Amino acid sequence: MIELSSSIRSALELALGALPEDALTALMNVVVTRTYPADSIICREGQPADIFYIIQEGQVAFTKRMADSDQFLGMKTTGEFFGELGVLDRAPRAATVHAISDCQLIEIDETTLDEILTRNPSVARAIMRGITRTVRDTDRITIAELQLKNSELARTLENLRAAQAELLLRERLKRDLEIAAQVIKIFYPPLFQTYRALNLPPWPVRPVRLAATCTTL
Repeated sequence: MIELSSSIRSALELALGALPEDALTALMNVVVTRTYPADSIICREGQPADIFYIIQEGQVAFTKRMADSDQFLGMKTTGEFFGELGVLDRAPRAATVHAISDCQLIEIDETTLDEILTRNPSVARAIMRGITRTVRDTDRITIAELQLKNSELARTLENLRAAQAELLLRERLKRDLEIAAQVIKIFYPPLFQTYRALNLPPWPVRPVRLAATCTTL
C-alpha cells in the first residue's frame, strides 16, 4: 500500500509539478487508479470526455480517424497526462487512446479537476504547458500530412501531363498516317493495296478535290 501511494505521488509530481503538501495529500485521497491491459482501448474518439488521465505506469498511443484510415498521433508514458482538452472544453474525445503496454492510470473527474485548478495555480500552469505541447504536436502532424498530400498531388499532376503528352503524340501519329494513306492511294495505287493487305488501322481517307476542267467553245 505504501509502495502504491509512493508511485501515485511520484506520477502526480511528474505530471503536475511541485504541489503544497496539503494539496498533494488531498489530491491523493480523491484520485482513482485503474489498470488497463496491453492492447486495450482506454477511451474512444467522439466519446464524452469527463476524465483527466495521468499515466502512473505504462505507455499509451493516440490515433485519430482521418478519411478511411487511423492516423497515428503520438505516444505518452509514465508521468505524462492526457484528456485535459476534452474535460476543460467539455468536448468529445478528439482521439482514441490505446494501451501499448499494461497501464496503471490515475483518473481525476471533472469536478475534482476544477477544484484542483482553482486552488493550485501551479497545476493550471502545468496543464497549460501540456496543452501547448499537444497543440504543437498536432500542428506538426497536420503539416506533415499536408506536405504528403501536396507531394501526392504533384505526382498526380505529373502523371496527367505525361498522359496528355502521350495522347497528343498518338493523335499526331494518327494524323500523319491519314495523310500518308491519302498520298499513297492517289499517287501509288499498287502500294496502297499493299498497305491494306498489312491489316494496318483503317485510317479514314479524306477526299481530294480535283480542279474542274473548263472547255471554252
